[in-house]
Amino acid sequence: GSWGKPPYSDWFFSDFNHTGKAFPFSIPSRYQFTQNILHSLRNWVILYNNGKEPVRKRVRKMGRKVSYDEKIEIVKWVLKHNHDYKQAAQKFDITYSRAYAWTQKYEQANDWTALKDRRGKARGRQPADREKQLLKEIRDLKAKLREREVQIAFSKKLIEISN
Repeated sequence: GSWGKPPYSDWFFSDFNHTGKAFPFSIPSRYQFTQNILHSLRNWVILYNNGKEPVRKRVRKMGRKVSYDEKIEIVKWVLKHNHDYKQAAQKFDITYSRAYAWTQKYEQANDWTALKDRRGKARGRQPADREKQLLKEIRDLKAKLREREVQIAFSKKLIEISN
């Protein structure tokens, strides 16, 4: 049967009600579950209760690691060969979209440093003044506290269910 549309942030699903079936239970709305999470959980419960194993989405395979110097070589080749991204992808064993993206980055910035991998670099910097640093610390601690509250609530519900 259908439970209808779950209200925002106050439904969660648990495993086993001593019947081998999953069932809904209420959890405080302060945990702010998104509609997507609630929808996914509801679908999982329906599949589970119908004896079907939920299927996970396929994980996309990571492309090979490409160095900064190799990116420059690839972009130079693309520019020399009239923006032939398809041929570049085959020649250098990368995807069309990577060849295109790196070429676009270079052409927009007109600077080879635009091809450098900057992921994770800006995060490590400390805020300039003490007040910003303290506000960042408060945000981080609040996030940790929310995560712990969810873990505790889930653990309590799991213990309650298993008894």
